[in-house]
Amino acid sequence: MSAKLLGYAWNGYIQKNVGIYLASSGSGYSRVSSAIDQSSLNLVYAQTKNAFEVGKLFSPDDMARTEYIEISDPAMHPSPLDPRPHITTRAKGAGGADVKAGHEVNKVPTVLKAEVLQDERPLIPAHYVVVKTAAPGHEASRDGLIREYKTLKMQSVAASKYIRTMYDVVSDPMELNDEKRNDYPGLVLEWFDTTLQDIPPERYRHNLALLHAIILAVLSSSATFHSENLVNTDIKPDNVLISDIDTNNPIR
Repeated sequence: MSAKLLGYAWNGYIQKNVGIYLASSGSGYSRVSSAIDQSSLNLVYAQTKNAFEVGKLFSPDDMARTEYIEISDPAMHPSPLDPRPHITTRAKGAGGADVKAGHEVNKVPTVLKAEVLQDERPLIPAHYVVVKTAAPGHEASRDGLIREYKTLKMQSVAASKYIRTMYDVVSDPMELNDEKRNDYPGLVLEWFDTTLQDIPPERYRHNLALLHAIILAVLSSSATFHSENLVNTDIKPDNVLISDIDTNNPIR
């Protein structure tokens, strides 16, 4: 295949990771992938991966036939059929056959990595944090942020070392319903290096410390939610967060 591999996405309909590739050529063009800076490629990959895994790019029937994903145009652009700025992707089946074209529409980022200032480190014992907010005008995103905020404030959840720590809030997420506000409330959360989804299985499948940590974290966090009469319905590799992976004490 004459294309650049950007990474992988989980295809739950065929229960395996599928590659996300940047096409090197197409109708009337030849692309020099090395001329595109890595940060731009990382952003395109992350947006495509997320949109695919949550089912925004293709229908369930098309996903069941998808063996890999090809990005034919990574630049945000409008088109006659879709005037919104978007990334053009194609689901590819066995032998490289086209399954379906898909668009990932440009949107305001809602999860950002931030560095903790030196003066704040006595309050937040970390070099980096994640700031998570809601997409403007997106009701489901707003409701999800409020739900996460309420859950992380529960005493048993906040005390669990197996559930991501909420260090602080930006403004008050409970005021997201106020349409007159001009800022974006958010959650300041613990940063992790990677997820289980992004770990190469061939390298870490025999790492007993990691396997033990993952099992303990999933079961312990589930027990904590159960104690609050809650159920975690979103246990998947993308949501198992990991740092210090090559030590005897990987953090979930």
